Amino acid sequence: MLKSQTGSAMLLGIMVMLFLAIAGAGLLPLVTNEVRMATMNRDDLQATYAAEAGAKRALDELKQVNSADSPVLSWHDQVQALTNEKNDGEYCVSLLTSNDTKITSSDLLLASGSEYIIKSVGTVGNAKKTVYVTITVNAGSGSSSNSGNGGVFGSYTLFSNKDMNIDNTPKLQGSVGSNGKITVNSSSPLVPGAAYTPYPLIIDQWTWNKNAVTGGYVKVDSAGTLDVASLIPVMPTMPTITTSGTQITNATQNINLQGGSYYYNGNYTTGKSITAVGDQPVIIYINGNLQLTKDWSSGGSGTIQGNNVTIYANGNITLDNSSSIQANNLNIYAKGQIQFTNYSKVNANNITIQSDKDVTLNSCSAINQDLTNASSLNIYAQGSMQLTNNTFINANNVLVHTQGSINFNSNSFINKDLPMSITKIYSGGQLEFTNYFEIGGTGLVVAEDEININSNGLAKQTIFISDGGKRSEVTNSAQIAGIYTNGSLAINSSPQINANNQKDQVLEKLGLLAAGSISVLEKQGSWKIE
Repeated sequence: MLKSQTGSAMLLGIMVMLFLAIAGAGLLPLVTNEVRMATMNRDDLQATYAAEAGAKRALDELKQVNSADSPVLSWHDQVQALTNEKNDGEYCVSLLTSNDTKITSSDLLLASGSEYIIKSVGTVGNAKKTVYVTITVNAGSGSSSNSGNGGVFGSYTLFSNKDMNIDNTPKLQGSVGSNGKITVNSSSPLVPGAAYTPYPLIIDQWTWNKNAVTGGYVKVDSAGTLDVASLIPVMPTMPTITTSGTQITNATQNINLQGGSYYYNGNYTTGKSITAVGDQPVIIYINGNLQLTKDWSSGGSGTIQGNNVTIYANGNITLDNSSSIQANNLNIYAKGQIQFTNYSKVNANNITIQSDKDVTLNSCSAINQDLTNASSLNIYAQGSMQLTNNTFINANNVLVHTQGSINFNSNSFINKDLPMSITKIYSGGQLEFTNYFEIGGTGLVVAEDEININSNGLAKQTIFISDGGKRSEVTNSAQIAGIYTNGSLAINSSPQINANNQKDQVLEKLGLLAAGSISVLEKQGSWKIE
């Protein structure tokens, strides 16, 4: 009996163990799956933390980038470990424009008034999570004017105090601002940033061009103010030079002048040479008109040359027919007009040209075309100035200042091949660019009247500023850095404006944008996890 009971207990134990084994085998996949899911959830969570850490680091780093910096940041577009422990995860951060174009490390100079997207991808094991954060770049507290922290210059690529019209297919970078209405006549994106105006579009009425402004229309009480008068320097007065020194009596022979003052009574026309001998300054006063013209028949050069030369005419000064002036330091003053024409040339390291009337360069005339390392060139005119028909001006620092209008026409060039040069042009009247022109290096063009750029000109690093309340226009295929006007503004055809996204660098170099003037803010509610 006892043996029978023992056998039954053993059989029961075996059956229980067999049941438990079968049940355990059935539960094993479930337990394994739960462990795997727990691991995946943990890795997903850690990958999210890693992605968020990358985004937060990018925010902190970008807040330290200002308009004066263009750094290659170690965190950008590089895989970064979250900690020193290999299994704790890693992240990789990229910076995108508002239309999802990836920015390379060399392009990390942020454009004021624009939006960017921080994309941070966190990885732990096989888990990946992506965090997107939209940031807004502001011009700082000076955005109500063009002074202080960048103002309208730092905030916008285009600014007008009156209505702005953008038509056809221009290529723009950055935001635009206007105290009038902004109309974008296209269904394609033309403005990658936002459009700031007190008169935003009524979407129900204008749905056909709503998407042409990527960042949308932003209603503001004022888009800012443009103070042009404070940008224009004082015109120097004409120096007073009287008839004194040694008299020149013959204009038909080559003459040599020692240091000192010389004068000629009457109109002086010569195809011969005037040579200032030695290093002592020479002053030449013409009590009438001065005309240099090469005398091809007798082999005369039609030149004035020396080290330190000042030429003063009580009338007009004309260089014609391949005549030339060469010096180290050169001053040219005229109570009348100054004209360089028909392959005439002026070459000097430091040049001042001043007229109480007009200054004209035409017909293949040039200033420092053969001297591309000249230090400075200053041109002042109480009247107007015109460059036309293959004319050249070169100097590391060029200043043009007129009380009247300025016209660049038919292949006129300033610092065409001098990428490090500075050009500043101030016009008391309207400023017009027609046919083809080039301004090399960094440039500032200011007009107290309208600006019309009706040309396929090239001035990629030049800022244009207009006063006077009239209509300014950029059309054809002109390439410029930015334009700002107190009148209305029309952008037409296919110009490129700030296409290389270098406007802030140009503003900084011109002193129009204070260092550290931009601020990076995360857009409220923009964090997104995928």
